[in-house]
Amino acid sequence: MSAVDPAQGTVVGGSRPDAPDRVLPVVQTVGLVYGAAVLELVRRKRLVFLGLALLLPLLLTVVWRIYGMDHLDATRFFANLGGMIYLKALVYLVSLFYGVPAVHDEIEGHTLVYLFTRPLSKMAIFVGRLLAVQTVAGLLLAASLAVCFLLMIVGNTAAIDLEFIEVYTNYFLVVLLAVFCYTAVFALMGTAFKKPLVWGVLYIFAWETSVSVIPARLQMWTLEWHLRNLILHQQDVAASLNRFVLQFLSVDYAMPWWGSLAILLAALSIFTLAGGWVFSRKEYLLG
Repeated sequence: MSAVDPAQGTVVGGSRPDAPDRVLPVVQTVGLVYGAAVLELVRRKRLVFLGLALLLPLLLTVVWRIYGMDHLDATRFFANLGGMIYLKALVYLVSLFYGVPAVHDEIEGHTLVYLFTRPLSKMAIFVGRLLAVQTVAGLLLAASLAVCFLLMIVGNTAAIDLEFIEVYTNYFLVVLLAVFCYTAVFALMGTAFKKPLVWGVLYIFAWETSVSVIPARLQMWTLEWHLRNLILHQQDVAASLNRFVLQFLSVDYAMPWWGSLAILLAALSIFTLAGGWVFSRKEYLLG
């Protein structure tokens, strides 16, 4: 990949006569970029904003402990929390706010020159930064889920049974897989488009949340449908008005859970490779 420096008329990121011929090993490059990106991400104000957003499920859990325990058992409450708050809202929010800037901030901040003038694989740079945002985003959601779990069981050990543990573990893993997939999608958008945030919002509302529930086989082309297909206990739809309406409209299409898992892992790989390929091939004007 090359980028033109308009001030000097040189190509940034392309071959340089005085540049070392040997490119650093891919694994080493990923590790170096990953470590630097994680340190950069934890220092940003975005972390505080998303931390405040992740307080919502904690507040709902406290309200349930005070008012709702007699009306909704722990398993059903957590299933609704996981399906309606985490998968339908927080996963999108966290993935969008971390995925889009994965490399887009470097492009807009004109700091790509510091990466392109070193003997580093462009694909490895992209993968390193993507892994960094996936790690931070995943840890945020994992911490929120863990705190919700503790709020539900402290002083209420009767809520702990095999079904509750299964539901919690199921949602925990699905939420982490979801945030990894969506950050890869949004990182690709951050690399390919000039206004990736707009495209990301359109993707969420015009495709994922809408198409995934339409009464047609097209819904199986969304990541959300396959994520829902990984949910072993479907209590999350019990209190969903959308599902109540869709019961009269939609057609159920079946797929084994392992099929959806394979598709999601394939999508994660494809979006990651596509983002790295675009990042490696695209020319950037650095002013």
